[in-house]
Amino acid sequence: SASGGAGGGGAGGSMDRRSLTRLLDFLACGFGGGTDVASPLRRALDVLERPDGADVVYSGADLLLVSDGELPDPPLDPPTAERLRRLRSRQGFEVHGLLVGAPRPTPLDQLCDEVHTCLSRFDPLAVMRERSAARREERLEAAPAWRRAAHRTA
Repeated sequence: SASGGAGGGGAGGSMDRRSLTRLLDFLACGFGGGTDVASPLRRALDVLERPDGADVVYSGADLLLVSDGELPDPPLDPPTAERLRRLRSRQGFEVHGLLVGAPRPTPLDQLCDEVHTCLSRFDPLAVMRERSAARREERLEAAPAWRRAAHRTA
């Protein structure tokens, strides 16, 4: 699930609660597996490459790629990767990734200057580990004193 685009605080401004809810609902949708990051990235590069200055609002903009991390490896075909490298070098923009879920290595790391995580505290494995640790702690607190002391020295 990816969305790529140029942004830089342009026309939009702030986002209200309803818009944020709609965005999160959209990002939660399934799209059949595997993220095609190349297509939205090519579209963003088209906007950033415009020599006529028609999109002045994007001048100095960085790119943000949003994904669950399920990307092909390598994530881009060679011509798109070269185009990104060339334009990055010429214009000096950064590519940021927003990984939805638990922090982990993904092919998104190959594209981005920095990858940020979102909603990782809701990752099912992290939630399960947290709850399991809390239950262990509760059982330990309810145990007799001799057992708590033995557990702490182990």
